[in-house]
Amino acid sequence: HRLPALNANYGDGRPVPSYRLHMSNIVAEILRPQIASLESRIREANRRHKWISDRFLSKVDKRLRDEVGFHMPFTSGKCRVVRNSFCFVATTSCTASHHFLELVRVGGVPVETHGLNLSTSNNDLNPVAIDSRTALYHSSIPHRLSEKDCLLVADILAA
Repeated sequence: HRLPALNANYGDGRPVPSYRLHMSNIVAEILRPQIASLESRIREANRRHKWISDRFLSKVDKRLRDEVGFHMPFTSGKCRVVRNSFCFVATTSCTASHHFLELVRVGGVPVETHGLNLSTSNNDLNPVAIDSRTALYHSSIPHRLSEKDCLLVADILAA
């Protein structure tokens, strides 16, 4: 299975406004009507994240998660989070990391990786860590994804 091309637009094709704009009178006028729907958008984003997260965790064997030091970033209950991306941290070989990224790319799921620790073959302190990489894997969740699409994203990520 392959996910259709993902881009940031509403189901009817209108582009989603970027909320990373410097505030001006024009920007305020454009964004003001959207404030009324903010709560429902947050709920929907968090629901899409839950679909992906639950499916992903059910598909990836716990033993494998333990082997690669898999965990999902924790957020404090004190902050209100809009989960519009799916992230996890894992330690794998560089080869396995590149293989994973290629598989998800072919599947149509854009994933970015942010390496937290790249070891080298000169690492005398921890020879086990040679060619290992602890990285944050990150995939945005477009707001137009249906439940079926979210489950497909999770299946591709877990493959």
